[in-house]
Amino acid sequence: MKHSSVRSGAATAWLAVAVGLCLIAPSAAFAYVGPGAGITMIGTLIGIVVVIFGAIGAILYWPIRAMLRKKRAAAKDGNAGSDNGTAS
Repeated sequence: MKHSSVRSGAATAWLAVAVGLCLIAPSAAFAYVGPGAGITMIGTLIGIVVVIFGAIGAILYWPIRAMLRKKRAAAKDGNAGSDNGTAS
């Protein structure tokens, strides 16, 4: 009884491997993509790429902007303290 159970497990494993290989094997796709669908696909891909780079840029720019604001505030406070309210 135990012997047939092992054989069944091996057969299941081989079946899973065979199905996996069939799914990843390239096959010819006999499909026509018209000019309208192609242009739409290209426009969509360009839009997605722009949005991704814009999001990454915004995330990277956020701490830089905060640092520049802090630097400007420190410089403004430093200039205001040396002025002492008197005109030269």
